[in-house]
Amino acid sequence: MKNAMVALYGEIRKGLQISWTYKVNQLISLFTLGFIFVGIVFFLGGGSLDPEKTASALLGYLVWMYVVSALSDMTHGLRAEISEGTLEQLAMSPAPIPLLLCGRVITNLI
Repeated sequence: MKNAMVALYGEIRKGLQISWTYKVNQLISLFTLGFIFVGIVFFLGGGSLDPEKTASALLGYLVWMYVVSALSDMTHGLRAEISEGTLEQLAMSPAPIPLLLCGRVITNLI
């Protein structure tokens, strides 16, 4: 159990360090997602920002954003591991692969 927790912590730490390296990418991504949300709310409100529709749209948008982000991060992460030739090392870890993938999802959600 301790090895699994250490591996999970290591995976989360690695992901956060990589994200911190690409700060500008993260900021541009957040700006783009915010801009898309404002556009969606603007079109739902018929050309105005209606507060009643904004709350439900925000909830749906956040759920959609997190689900798409988690799924795409897992698939792109595995594809990167395959192309870099490090998937075998990941599989030889004492922690199970699903736990390591959960660490990546946690990192992505943070």
